[in-house]
Amino acid sequence: MPTLSELSPMNLAFHRWWVLIFSGVFAMVNFIDNNPLDLNELAFQCVSLIHSILTVDSPEVKEGLAFILREKLFVLYGMVE
Repeated sequence: MPTLSELSPMNLAFHRWWVLIFSGVFAMVNFIDNNPLDLNELAFQCVSLIHSILTVDSPEVKEGLAFILREKLFVLYGMVE
């Protein structure tokens, strides 16, 4: 396997791109919080999603946000029940 100094400029750019992508993917793992949400956090997320749906212009984005809101409302309803 060639060293970095032996790579052509195009291969070197490709190698740097892959390193950047994979380092970002591994860094993102630390940002994910798997702790369960409490009632207040979930309610705040629902309010934020409603606000986003009302302010965004793209119908595709609205549909995606509405789907996420629907799922969170089911969880919220289950917590209140």
